[in-house]
Amino acid sequence: MIQCNRCNLQYIGETERRLKDRFDEHRRTIDNPNNKSKPTTAAEHFLSSPNHTANDMQLIPIEKIFSNRDSIRTTSDMADHIRPIVRRKPDSIIIHVGTNSLRNSDSSCECADEIVDIGRMVDQDGISVTISSLTARADDNELAKRAKEVNKILRKFCRQNEWGFIDHNNITTDQHINRSRLHLNRSVTSRLSQNFISFITGQ
Repeated sequence: MIQCNRCNLQYIGETERRLKDRFDEHRRTIDNPNNKSKPTTAAEHFLSSPNHTANDMQLIPIEKIFSNRDSIRTTSDMADHIRPIVRRKPDSIIIHVGTNSLRNSDSSCECADEIVDIGRMVDQDGISVTISSLTARADDNELAKRAKEVNKILRKFCRQNEWGFIDHNNITTDQHINRSRLHLNRSVTSRLSQNFISFITGQ
């Protein structure tokens, strides 16, 4: 993500190339406006806005862990999957899990403890930890109730241990769940993304 430090406009893109190479490409377009090559979408803002320079660009790397949906079904699966990321020593990791582990746990406390254990594994390596709250689901009222209990436990733990916590309380089961009543509908997936972006940028 590229953010303009003058007006807080944000550009979100993705690349399979080295991040430095892609970012330098944006900067070169701004530093050399007479270049005949077409400016990148991000660069257009800085070229068309008064008193904007490449020095006003802030790069905020966001890495998504891609996986086969069937390969990560529980928090223990996530712990196995996240270890290679931890070895690369990123500045921070946001932990976002679904409700499958909640269904398999004996209690809300047990599920919360499993999520916290992943955070502790990350925290031991000096990486900043943020936990993202469980999002709502509408197929099981008891599970929805337990999800709220887990979020309450996680929120308190994060506050006490100076971890970040992203609250998705602006996503509700009555408006934001798809026909299966399990997953977020398409329009609200962007709201979830915006919650992450707002946290990362401190807005």
